[in-house]
Amino acid sequence: MALFYCLYFCIYYNNPDIVEFLKILVDKLENLPEKIDELLKSIVQNGITRLRMIGDPLSQHVYHMVFYQAIDDELRIVYS
Repeated sequence: MALFYCLYFCIYYNNPDIVEFLKILVDKLENLPEKIDELLKSIVQNGITRLRMIGDPLSQHVYHMVFYQAIDDELRIVYS
């Protein structure tokens, strides 16, 4: 799931260069979790800029996807 979080932080920090690198890496790997493909497809179809927009339904979908994945992975969530 490290690739999943890397993709999320590429959105968060607006880094399309790393997204391109991760897209190439994901294409070479097999048996990836469906959430990684879903997040990458969302980035490719909509672009990082739209996914970063506050209030956009796609942005909220990505945030909730990452939030629930963090809970599933039993990560400690720190609120600021």
